[in-house]
Amino acid sequence: METTSAGTDNPKSRPKIGEVLQNMGCLSVVILVVFGMLAAAAYLVFVLPSTVPRAWQTWSRFEPGSLCYVQTPDLALSDPAAESELRQALRVGDFLGVEELIQKGKVVDVEADALVLVLETRLADLGALASELLSTRNRNGAWLKRRVRILAGKDYGRTAWINDRDLASEADHRKTALGAWSPPQPERERSKSPGAPDPKAVEAVLRPLPVEPAVKSAAWQAFFLAESPAEFRRRFDALPLPREAKAQLWDLKFGQEPKARAPAALPPQQ
Repeated sequence: METTSAGTDNPKSRPKIGEVLQNMGCLSVVILVVFGMLAAAAYLVFVLPSTVPRAWQTWSRFEPGSLCYVQTPDLALSDPAAESELRQALRVGDFLGVEELIQKGKVVDVEADALVLVLETRLADLGALASELLSTRNRNGAWLKRRVRILAGKDYGRTAWINDRDLASEADHRKTALGAWSPPQPERERSKSPGAPDPKAVEAVLRPLPVEPAVKSAAWQAFFLAESPAEFRRRFDALPLPREAKAQLWDLKFGQEPKARAPAALPPQQ
């Protein structure tokens, strides 16, 4: 009876293709699990400590009772049940439908720079919140809305839900408004007439003042339209400008006027 040698290939000992694929699949699953655990650990260590405080800071930056400003025009919901109607109208470009919602009082077309009082805050989009928590970029509160009472403009006294990202604190609003001011173009050209004070010097006085852009524009016009000290006083007495700024503008307007020459002394009579 013949025996097979140890080196003889036995077909039963060969690994089957199905077993190989199964082993590779198990290995792939293990690799994916390990990679997922590493990614989760990296998120917990590097991303979560910065995104959670940032999200909480966004949520709590306007407590109920806070005064803030609408920094961009916005369609706010006075009736939260109309949110789906508004989204549908905006998606298909049905601006007449949006106007109809405004006429029915379900939507408020809030003006820019309107002063509002924060009444309540609610989570608006759970998916947007998850996206912000998973991202290192600040998405500026796209995931929450605030119910506010409008304290200025044509919709004075009404309440509406407005996106948090469209609101700004008083300090941020003032900084944006003051930084955007520039002298009106017609008055800028008029100020270049011969003998007029340097417009850049006037602008240097007005630009850093902590007043609204409309006040700066009025001061610019009053400066170049005033033709006498009396008219200058009359125009600037009505403007809420700091006294130091008024004094600087007075010096620019009248401080450099040439003084009247004293009459020459008559020669002594012989």
